[in-house]
This record gives sequence, C-alpha cells and structure tokens, in this order.
Amino acid sequence: MTFIIITQENCTYCDKAKRLIVENKMHSVSYNIRNSKWVKDLLGKASLTTVPQIWNSQGNYIGGYEELDKYIKNL
Repeated sequence: MTFIIITQENCTYCDKAKRLIVENKMHSVSYNIRNSKWVKDLLGKASLTTVPQIWNSQGNYIGGYEELDKYIKNL
C-alpha cells in the first residue's frame, strides 16, 4: 500500500507518520508544502491548515499521524 503525505521540514508528526509507514513495510510519496505552491494552494482550498495530511493510494483521506496510526492498526 502507498500513502500520499503532505509534509514540511521540522515537523515531528510528519516524521513519525513516515516512520510508521516504513516500519509497517508500506510506501509513501511525500510532498513538501514549502516546495510546492500547488500543494499549499490545494490544502488552502480544502481548508486544511496543518501537516501531515495523508491519503491512501485509492485517494481516500486518512487525516494526520494519529488517524494514520489507527488506520494501519485496522488493516
């Protein structure tokens, strides 16, 4: 399974989310909000103001780190 993660540098929960995915032998594609204007614009239009923001490979919104942790535990 692959997750899409919107992150930024110096974000503890972003790092924890990426580590959780690796520990569970899954994959992720990360987009840094500071390096991608389109990502920042997308989050703004969706009224999402924090990172990480995580989706699964089917495009379903997971949420942040805590929601990802619950999601993976329920797989």
